[in-house]
Parts: sequence; structure tokens; C-alpha cells
Amino acid sequence: MPIGVILLLLFLALFIWSVVTPSSLDKAIAQGKKQHNPEPVIKELQKRPPEYQGKFFERIMTKIWEDKEHRFAISLLQRFVQYRPADPAGHKWIALILEQDSLLQEHFEEGFLDENYNPNAIPGGPSG
Repeated sequence: MPIGVILLLLFLALFIWSVVTPSSLDKAIAQGKKQHNPEPVIKELQKRPPEYQGKFFERIMTKIWEDKEHRFAISLLQRFVQYRPADPAGHKWIALILEQDSLLQEHFEEGFLDENYNPNAIPGGPSG
């Protein structure tokens, strides 16, 4: 078999393997959902460069929210805001959740919103 064909087959095998193998972030999300614990996701986020953690968090929240895992999403959101209090991504998600359904406010830990939510942290927010 010509070397070019072998290399092409090897490349295709690696490509298929990379597509079907869940990423470490996907594994952490699955583990967090199963355990009802946001820590595996937060630990995986901490491995990313700080300047990209907010973007990764937004993608994760979108996926979890679209999967209708609202309680887990709120739990993760609270933990993220405590971990990165100045990151606009967390405050943006709090605003989105409160705008979407005020009944979801009851799923936040008591006092969390008063102590941690800062709408001014959102670009274009009340004073942004």
C-alpha cells in the first residue's frame, strides 16, 4: 500500500477519533450533571487561560441551558461568579435568567443575588 494512502487512513482515523471522543470539558459537564455538583466544570475551567474562561463558561452555560438543566446551570453560575466575581459572563447569565423567568430566582442560594450580582459588570449594563 502506498505511503500516501497509509497516511491518509491514519489521518482519517485520528480525525474520527477526535470527533467521537468527548473533550475533557464535556466529560466534566457530564460528571457535574450526574453528581449535581459544579466543581468538575469549575476545575476544568481553571485549566484554561484566565482570559478565555468567561468565553468557555458562556458556551458551557448555553449548552446546559439548552439541555433544560436549569438547576445545574444556576448552581454552576453561582460557583463561577464566586470564582470570577469581576467576569461579565457570570453577571450576564444572571441577568438573562432573571429576565427569562423570575421564578428561577428561587433556585439561587439565599442572599446570593444581593451579595454577588453586579449588573454594572455587564458591558452595556446600567452604567456600562
